[in-house]
Amino acid sequence: MKTIITAVMCLAGFAACGGNASWEITLSGTQAYISDGDWTFKAGLDNNRLRDVGGTVRAEGPYALTVGDCTVYPAAVTPLDFSKPLVNSTGNGREYAISSLTFKFGTFSGSTLTRVYTATAAGLVVGKLTLPVADHQFTISDQAFCGCKHIDFDLAGLPEGLTSIARNAFSDCDAYGKADCPNLATLGEYAFMNNEGITDLIAPALTAFNGYTFTYSGITNIYLGAESQLKSVGGSAFNCATNLVSITPFLPQGCTKIGRSGFEGCVKLASPLVYYGGTNDRIPTGSNDWGLFFNCQSLPSVDLSHSTMKFLTRQAFYNCYALEWVRLPEDFESMGAAGNQNEIFVNCTNLTTVTPFLPDTVTNVCGSAFQDCPRLRGCLTLKNVTHVYGKAAYGAGIDFVEFGPKLELIDSQAFAICPNLTGVSAPKKLRGVDVGTQVFHSSTNLTGELDLRFMTSLPGQFFRYANKVETLRLGDISSLGQMAFLDMLGLRQIYW
Repeated sequence: MKTIITAVMCLAGFAACGGNASWEITLSGTQAYISDGDWTFKAGLDNNRLRDVGGTVRAEGPYALTVGDCTVYPAAVTPLDFSKPLVNSTGNGREYAISSLTFKFGTFSGSTLTRVYTATAAGLVVGKLTLPVADHQFTISDQAFCGCKHIDFDLAGLPEGLTSIARNAFSDCDAYGKADCPNLATLGEYAFMNNEGITDLIAPALTAFNGYTFTYSGITNIYLGAESQLKSVGGSAFNCATNLVSITPFLPQGCTKIGRSGFEGCVKLASPLVYYGGTNDRIPTGSNDWGLFFNCQSLPSVDLSHSTMKFLTRQAFYNCYALEWVRLPEDFESMGAAGNQNEIFVNCTNLTTVTPFLPDTVTNVCGSAFQDCPRLRGCLTLKNVTHVYGKAAYGAGIDFVEFGPKLELIDSQAFAICPNLTGVSAPKKLRGVDVGTQVFHSSTNLTGELDLRFMTSLPGQFFRYANKVETLRLGDISSLGQMAFLDMLGLRQIYW
């Protein structure tokens, strides 16, 4: 069974609820009946016209609607029994059960669907849909415009009453422009993934950016408003959205969750980050999450001082070249997970200040936490830190390191190639600290006397090229590594 329609309604997976719409469908040929129990659209032999009587339209069924030469197929296939009479209608028409009608081609002008395209060589087919009034609630369902290429669709025509855009609704689609959606509360996964045409989104009622919402999209600016309802940002929500410049505010106070790689690769994102979070919330959330702001090359600052989150995980701010300062919570606990290669602030080449540096509550500094941060100056205070992992401050601009009484490990190259580092200190009674190789390799400004009686051994090339060190105080060490004092040209005295 096919129904030939000259004026089109319920394309693109749209659904409306509540209010009084004024919709019409003119049929030619076979009569049709469309219903989901709330809204009823029916056609009788007497007038050959579908008219609405209120409710929500869904589309379910195996049969295609045809507009001229353009066929629009339902997304879900449900066999129908056409032997049954038409329910709640006059005449002797037939019944359709259509629940997720997939509309592949179309454009809006204002609140009117003005054109329908065909994917075949049949050419352009014109249809018309008058959408509900502005205050009428409206939704766009799964994959409504997914894959619609070469479509002239201006997002400015989305209705004011739009409350939900479902999963994949505009993914891989050429819909373009600015979407002003004051009532949009739900934005599904992949909603605008690979959509290069969208530029702006205004969505003060939005509660979440779900996973992959704008991945590889053209989104440039997002305005959430002073009273933003945003609660979370899903994993990879903006992954490689390379045109994204601003989110205002960034982030709203109520946003307490950011998923893995949430903003990875947003190279133009230049909004200062203020993250509030909630009790025990983390950034990112979950032990396996990483890369939250990886390669956000224009991110200027990060203020986490209002948050109660406790740690940062792998590559959270890797390659954030423009980042200048970071504020941490006073009760922050861990600079990355235990172990090497966590790389939290690697290549943050303009980072000058971390406050506090570090909080007294920090117990762990992960591998490569501040690697290649040459402008990061000041005294690195490790008052209650037990483990400093490999390359923790490799190539950083720090001036001094103050170890605390709980120190157990300093791993390889933790403070190598720190050109401004002049000295280290540790409590006099500290003993039994394990150390790796080349811990202070090429830190050429280490000066004067160094008291290292807390160490259990002196591994190979520990101080290589530390030419200004004159005196070493070593305690009860168990071994000397190969080339332990290599190229320490200024060394004059060693006390055991």
